[in-house]
Amino acid sequence: MIQQPKDIPHGVTVEICSACNRRCEWCPQCKSPRQMELLSLSLIEKVANELAQVGYKDPFGFHLYNEPLMDKRFPAIVKMVRGIVPQSNLYIHTNGDFLTPEKWTEIRQAGLDNVQVNQYDGCIKL
Repeated sequence: MIQQPKDIPHGVTVEICSACNRRCEWCPQCKSPRQMELLSLSLIEKVANELAQVGYKDPFGFHLYNEPLMDKRFPAIVKMVRGIVPQSNLYIHTNGDFLTPEKWTEIRQAGLDNVQVNQYDGCIKL
């Protein structure tokens, strides 16, 4: 097993898409909403491969100021990253608007470990 160097982060978050369907008052999306742009699969794969090369096994998130479940590629992205960094804890934070029982099953089977659903009352849905 490769020893993970001390200068490697102990958590990585990759914003796979830029859009969000809510405008929470504390979030930058509230004042400056972004159009949907997708991070390329090749760049996501490159990040995961570079982490794998150093034996990365810490958390890997797919969110930031976005709603990751708006990206239809999400299950495939999870499956790809799971195959590259199999010991990482793959997770997302979501507002839950797109989380159905079927989606939950699909993303868990793809390899997602954890989902944190954040529901901020009073936010405007678009």
